Amino acid sequence: MVSVKAIGLISVLAAIILPTKNQLFVNTDQPDWDEMYNNHFANPVIQWRSFIGIFVQWAASFAAWVLLGAVWAQIRGDQYDYNLNTTVLFNYVVSDTKATQNTIKAVSFGALSIIIFQKLASKGSPIPVPQKVDIVRGRREAGWKDGWETKEDKILRTSNVYSDQTSQDLKYSKESDPEDVPHNWVKIHSHSHYQTFPEILIDALNQNLEPNGIGRIFFLNTVMATAQFIFWLACTLLPRF
Repeated sequence: MVSVKAIGLISVLAAIILPTKNQLFVNTDQPDWDEMYNNHFANPVIQWRSFIGIFVQWAASFAAWVLLGAVWAQIRGDQYDYNLNTTVLFNYVVSDTKATQNTIKAVSFGALSIIIFQKLASKGSPIPVPQKVDIVRGRREAGWKDGWETKEDKILRTSNVYSDQTSQDLKYSKESDPEDVPHNWVKIHSHSHYQTFPEILIDALNQNLEPNGIGRIFFLNTVMATAQFIFWLACTLLPRF
């Protein structure tokens, strides 16, 4: 039984490590600023994905603390302080001291997160992921804006490794004839300005609630939690006067 578990564990580790072994410690990629701007910050799907994530995390955090507070109230019984004390909360908001200490924490968390992100990025290069792209000539889809891309280092036949979009954002047509266009040209579509709001919302929800999106959110939250942990760990070394 133990050997079966060991084999299973080794298989899982191999499945995780083998696809990445050739890319670890090989940092050959560079930031794609055009991709970063157009496909992330200026992309309405990404924007609404972020709005949804912000609200869900805020609401989930509040609900979790309220639930834990209720559990703690049951544990503490009469010793639990039920007074909300709005005066103390108001003073916390308007206090210059509290504002300064919160600013220091926010800047420190951000700086530590930057270091973590950059360190992780320096440990390897993105793995080329097969991506279906549409190279059909003359075909028009309602609501899609067509364009041609000639930079092989930006959008390749084999991958678009920097993209925040899932494969559903690049449509593939069985009627496509690769001989109709030069081999280094691929047809790209930009549908962000033509999507209806329900379509944008569905894409945003897909990117947050499907397993890949959940994994991305978990990674980002882990980095932020690590930055906060490092900050407070450093604070334990501070002397008191």
